[in-house]
Amino acid sequence: MAVITSEFEISSSIPASKFFNAYRDFNNIAPKVDPETYKTLVDIQGDGGAGTIRDISFGDGVPFTNGKLKLDVVDSNNFTIIYTIFEGDILMGQLDSMTHHVKFIPSPDGGCVYKPTVVYNCKDETQLPEEALNMTSSPPQQAPYFVAGQPPCVRVSLQPPAPPHNSINTTPLFIHLPASKIFNAYRDFNNIPPKVDPESYKILADIEGDGGAGTIRDISFGDGVPFTSGKLKLDVVDSINFSIIYTIFEGDILMGQLDSMTHHVKFIPSPDGGCVYKPTIVYNCKGETQLPEEALNMVKEGFKKTFNAIEGFIHANPQTY
Repeated sequence: MAVITSEFEISSSIPASKFFNAYRDFNNIAPKVDPETYKTLVDIQGDGGAGTIRDISFGDGVPFTNGKLKLDVVDSNNFTIIYTIFEGDILMGQLDSMTHHVKFIPSPDGGCVYKPTVVYNCKDETQLPEEALNMTSSPPQQAPYFVAGQPPCVRVSLQPPAPPHNSINTTPLFIHLPASKIFNAYRDFNNIPPKVDPESYKILADIEGDGGAGTIRDISFGDGVPFTSGKLKLDVVDSINFSIIYTIFEGDILMGQLDSMTHHVKFIPSPDGGCVYKPTIVYNCKGETQLPEEALNMVKEGFKKTFNAIEGFIHANPQTY
């Protein structure tokens, strides 16, 4: 299954908090300021927070008619929204889903940088053509007017999309364990990896939160990896869709070259009673830094090693989880 990542940046004089609040009101404001793109947006489940399901009817100015999304993260502290489009002709028959990370980063002058990243989860080995990527990820020119309403309030500087190898999708693994069981094991990640893979993980401890979304976790790595420490935030813990998203934002695991690493872990039930383990890692590099291939492979193989150890433990102890 191929994964493609595209991102860009827009600098604005609008404060991050104000822009973020405008995006929280996306249902109302987008059809007003950009009716060619958005006709109606309606929440059909939820209250506008994480877990909300939203129905989209597109306008006549785009070659799509409908879509359906789920809000994964609405983080008012870090001015971040993550949502996944999982249904509709906007997926062009070629995507399983599209995940959008929208972040407003405060800038020293009191404005912000609007930084969206789109992760395309392609069907099988499908590769979207360049024009399709540009059409679905190009920066909305109306976005600054959501808040300011005045052209002088905006300074736009577009950056080229990040090269695809800033995002890595490990090969999906087919396993003979129910999705619910392996998901529950991953929810117990603090306890199980130090037991089954002590070379990689020494200690994991929650220093804030209860293990759900918003939890901050401290990591001490084992002697078998070239890192000593890390700190992560759990963005999503979705027991209905067997999905966990977390962001590592601190520690020498970032190798001095990354601002953060976001991990999407999903267990997809398969007809035989097992599941597909599908992890995606999005690397947010500092500036124009590009991680070397060996660094990408080291992280990928490390996560695969830990997963295999957890799978082996559950097979040996079927009563657990």
